[in-house]
Amino acid sequence: MEIVGPYVSRRLGRVLGIETLPAGHCTLSCLHCPLAPPSTHPPLPRDFGTDPAAVAEAVGRRLGELESRGGAVDALVLKPRGEATLDARLGDLLKALRKLGPKVALFTNGTLLHRPEVSQAVLAADWVSLRVETTRHEAWLALNRPHPAVALPEVVRGLLAFSKAFPGTLVTETTLVKGFNDDTDHLAELARLLSHLRPFRSYLSFPPPSGRPEVQPPDPVHILECFEFLHSRLPGVRLLLPDIPGPEPPVGAGQERLLGLLAFRPFSERTLRQLLVPTGISWKVVERLVEGGRVQRLSFKGQNHYLRASLGWGTHRPAFGGCGEAAPAKSP
Repeated sequence: MEIVGPYVSRRLGRVLGIETLPAGHCTLSCLHCPLAPPSTHPPLPRDFGTDPAAVAEAVGRRLGELESRGGAVDALVLKPRGEATLDARLGDLLKALRKLGPKVALFTNGTLLHRPEVSQAVLAADWVSLRVETTRHEAWLALNRPHPAVALPEVVRGLLAFSKAFPGTLVTETTLVKGFNDDTDHLAELARLLSHLRPFRSYLSFPPPSGRPEVQPPDPVHILECFEFLHSRLPGVRLLLPDIPGPEPPVGAGQERLLGLLAFRPFSERTLRQLLVPTGISWKVVERLVEGGRVQRLSFKGQNHYLRASLGWGTHRPAFGGCGEAAPAKSP
């Protein structure tokens, strides 16, 4: 067991990450996953020797250390290097962690939620992120490379049933990979499924560098097209753009607020100008960020649009878990 952090999550705030399973245990072997473990293990929950009480005790000590130094944690994130729902003691672990105070978040690919014991276990979380890549069987096989015993129709039924029963905050994440799941037909089918799942947020992410030429993000203009297409059909669509490699140069308060505004979605120039009026931020700040390469100006549907410049797709931070955002490899 390893406790990672605290680190800042773009979705959850300041968090502690908790790894409890051995690396390489997953029901999928996603083409875009930086871990991409082979799916050779049976896709069934089993006992990995995790002691929920011992894990909760260790996390509680870490929380106490942070509190003694004036630190605070917004969430505890369960996101092992594989698929968390393979742990037969997941439900007991989630319940033990909830007693510590911060909300408990779980990242899962959702492939086992059709199993009643798994769905019941995951209901103990406060916040759940479901990975939903595609509804097309051929694309699912090519992109997510499931274990042979995992069937897409069964997975979709499990997602739908869980979304109806889950009382907490549900979000989804879809990694768009150029040529696999980013065309209009794919997005239309994805929108239909997400509308039935009714997540609080639907995040669009993009593949980290993998050394595989076939695994590429859509180009920036097409990212705008994908965002606008889904945003017109679903509330709560957000982008999770990769970080710019290397240390970021210092910015002023106005620039930082603007970058924060563009962190999760693009804006047309007209809308962005309107949003800046009450903030007192001059349009010159936008121009300086464009000139400095921190913001991209793209022509889309006859208008200028602005997108945080995070699309260099250079070296990514080490991955913490298989289904979610990157995080520091070691605790600070």
